[in-house]
Amino acid sequence: GYAPRHIRSRQSANVVGDKRVEQVLLVGRTLGVLGDGLPSGRYFYLDLPVARPGDVRWLKLMDLDGDRRAEMIVRYVERAANGRRELVAIYRFDSSDQPTRPFAHEVVKAQAGRVLENRVTFKPRRIKRRRGYDLVFDQPTTRGFTAENYRDQQASDAYPALVPWGEVKQRAFRFDGDEFSEL
Repeated sequence: GYAPRHIRSRQSANVVGDKRVEQVLLVGRTLGVLGDGLPSGRYFYLDLPVARPGDVRWLKLMDLDGDRRAEMIVRYVERAANGRRELVAIYRFDSSDQPTRPFAHEVVKAQAGRVLENRVTFKPRRIKRRRGYDLVFDQPTTRGFTAENYRDQQASDAYPALVPWGEVKQRAFRFDGDEFSEL
């Protein structure tokens, strides 16, 4: 179990289908949601795919699609024997109020002192008198990696990080309910 001192983030937002506000906690490496409107009762928790609590870089609650329900956006590190990657992932309760991770994008790839990094920004947009945000990934930079020595096996669970020598220099995504599209 965790003690109160292990709470790294405590935020409030409506993240489930009803209009009530839930508490979203980052405790150690666990994302927790507390509130009366949850489909499974009064709480939900998910262990993030990280080795240790410090591998969760940040948690943001933002209404990406203007539906008055916040998505849980998490940046975290996944480690492997041959290096590490950082992802920005979106967790949300879908239209059936079931927890899901509909989206992830690599923002860092690192191996043997070499690093590839992408910037992520949230671009505001108006949606029928409400506000939403598009996710924009751009500005790929490297330290040590080149087109000749970068050998990446593209993951099937996330969009790959952009590379400075690639044709695509920017990716933007728009969310609408349970769906997202690349702009």
